[in-house]
Amino acid sequence: MSLKIELVSSETELYRLAEDVGERNDLAKKEPKKTRELLQTLNKWVKETGRK
Repeated sequence: MSLKIELVSSETELYRLAEDVGERNDLAKKEPKKTRELLQTLNKWVKETGRK
């Protein structure tokens, strides 16, 4: 699964890249729990590493 964040628009997108390499089927609205979980993991990693 891949989480994609558009920094300009602040939109979050979620894709299963193994099945959707072209990123055509955004699952963020269908799987909000997984989207939040991955976003929280990303935010934690950014905070811990100082990455932007």
